Amino acid sequence: MSNPFDPSAHGWLKNAEPGFTSYVGPLWEQRVGGRMRYGLLLCELHVNINGTVHGGVVATFADFALALESRRVNDNARQSTIQLDIHFVDAGHVGDFMESECDVTRKTRSLTFVSGRIVSGSRLIATALGIWKIQHYTG
Repeated sequence: MSNPFDPSAHGWLKNAEPGFTSYVGPLWEQRVGGRMRYGLLLCELHVNINGTVHGGVVATFADFALALESRRVNDNARQSTIQLDIHFVDAGHVGDFMESECDVTRKTRSLTFVSGRIVSGSRLIATALGIWKIQHYTG
């Protein structure tokens, strides 16, 4: 690829979240108006035997993006994914920059329901629905 996409040149900031997701990334984030968007630049590390991006990478990215949206509306409270449904629509390719479009569809005292679309440019890569359990600590 002659001119790889540089997220930082387009206003994206690296997300410094530690742990497992740091092995997939770097993952990126950007505020657009009042909304957060999350991104991942796909590389050779992410491909499967077919030469397209592995579904596990897409699922990990969806879990990351939807969880961060849940955490954002819950004042950064600790939480756990209790359900995540992924529907794969199109393949990701090396050099693609996947982005999330997430919406909190319902929030209760202990649960957050989030829907998301994972896109690369105008292509829909996957849709996702998830539920997060908010951890309430009393002491």
